[in-house]
Amino acid sequence: MDTFDFIIIGLGIALIGIGLFLFIAGKRESQHGNQVEGFGIKLNVSNPSIILIVFGIGLVLFPRIMPSNFIQGPSDEPRPGPSGPTVDPNDVKRIDPADPIILPDSPVVIPKIQPSSPTVFSPQGDWYLTQFQQNGFDLTNNLKGIIRFTPRNNNSQDWYAQFTTTDGWGDEYIYQYAGKINTSASGYSISIDTSDEPGFYPQGPSKLTMQMDNPNSLHMEYMFNGVSLIYHWAQ
Repeated sequence: MDTFDFIIIGLGIALIGIGLFLFIAGKRESQHGNQVEGFGIKLNVSNPSIILIVFGIGLVLFPRIMPSNFIQGPSDEPRPGPSGPTVDPNDVKRIDPADPIILPDSPVVIPKIQPSSPTVFSPQGDWYLTQFQQNGFDLTNNLKGIIRFTPRNNNSQDWYAQFTTTDGWGDEYIYQYAGKINTSASGYSISIDTSDEPGFYPQGPSKLTMQMDNPNSLHMEYMFNGVSLIYHWAQ
């Protein structure tokens, strides 16, 4: 039964209740009324209570004796569209937020990103001294020089330099130096291995700053025996 059937039954029960009330009240007022006998049943037609009771009983029994499709209210079931079968709401799978998430058996492979190696700057050939500073003092006028770079491998190269210095009396002295420049992840390092300068002591790898200040100016800066040296070279 649907909602409409319950409304009919409720209306029938109400009519039965009203009829019983009128029947009891009318019976007290008059014991002799107009009666009609049919099929052995005497009905008091002057009192409408009997009619209300009979009609109420009929309404109560009406939804039970009639076919289910005789009175059909609005249906909640979906109707098939113009193209496609009917979809049962019970067959539609709904996602519950509390349900666990099932991952595939095979793990997802994330490709590794290989870090690009930094570009290594390695000067080559002959470069000529254009500026020289020692402990912050510009001594370019007192020194002339040339340096030559020769590659050894991807991370190392040999260097050879020759300097001409002039003292206060105008005398010139020529000294030669040689060593290596190594490249690592932390930067450059320079070693001075040999020299014909009197009293020279070799120096192990020291941090080297080497870069191009402009397209034709090579900047080199390092410490040698506690002295800060800055060179600028050009080809």
